[in-house]
Amino acid sequence: MRQALIIDDSKTMRMMLRRSLNVAGVEDDRIAEAPNGQEGLVLARQLHPAVVLCDVNMPVLDGEGFLDGVLADTMLRDTPVFMVTSVANATQVLRLIRKGAMKVIRKPFDPTALGFEVAPFLREEQEAPAAPPPPEPDEYAMSLFAAMDEAVVEVLSTIAFLTAQRSTEGVPASRLLLLTEIPFRFAETPGLLRIGSTYDAATTIASNMAGGDVGIDDTARVDAISEFANMLVGEFLKKLQESAQSADDGVWFGLPQHDVAAPGRSNFGSPLSYELADAGGLIFVELVG
Repeated sequence: MRQALIIDDSKTMRMMLRRSLNVAGVEDDRIAEAPNGQEGLVLARQLHPAVVLCDVNMPVLDGEGFLDGVLADTMLRDTPVFMVTSVANATQVLRLIRKGAMKVIRKPFDPTALGFEVAPFLREEQEAPAAPPPPEPDEYAMSLFAAMDEAVVEVLSTIAFLTAQRSTEGVPASRLLLLTEIPFRFAETPGLLRIGSTYDAATTIASNMAGGDVGIDDTARVDAISEFANMLVGEFLKKLQESAQSADDGVWFGLPQHDVAAPGRSNFGSPLSYELADAGGLIFVELVG
């Protein structure tokens, strides 16, 4: 197992992050710690860690300063840095991702989930086994996809006056992706709706929702995708209720949890993708059972 580095001024938080790395299979003797970004940079240059978990708000040198130092060092600039914070809003998250962070994790976090997320970066290089062929979707899954198709087209045309068409491009590897996840339950079946938007698609949607060619900032982009996500879940469940799949009185859905990631590094599987036919940009929708 490769080396990992934790940077946080809180001893308690360093213990929680260490637990996450233990979940990922990293033994304690392969984990280094630093209480601030300045000491973290010294250790990073000594150890060349496979992954860094770094707090944002710290004395001496904060997490953003540490990230700047990593990106300025030719020997470290490709190191995946996961930023961990309790205060960043969606636009701050987007700024850190643009700057070069792998992902921004909000506190409080699930140590087990974080461990599984960083695990692929910590394994020794080895030849990947051949992927098994994807299973054929069953009739129930096909009904979900059909309902989602209808919901995406209807919501986009309603809130942003846009037409969308299915795309075969898939998740692009070179553009930022705004992500939103919403849990839902249909009848007795829980699920997760993961929605992603490329930066240009979010810009177009936000502009159309605002009623014209106006100045759109990052807050407006995130808000537009969040509103799209909320309405999409409601329309998706409505389509299911109208279909042969009848729901009970317990249908519910939650508010979106924002995230921003580089799409080439995101955890999308095989999402449905849609191209905004009149304006460019891609929307992605993935149903997770």
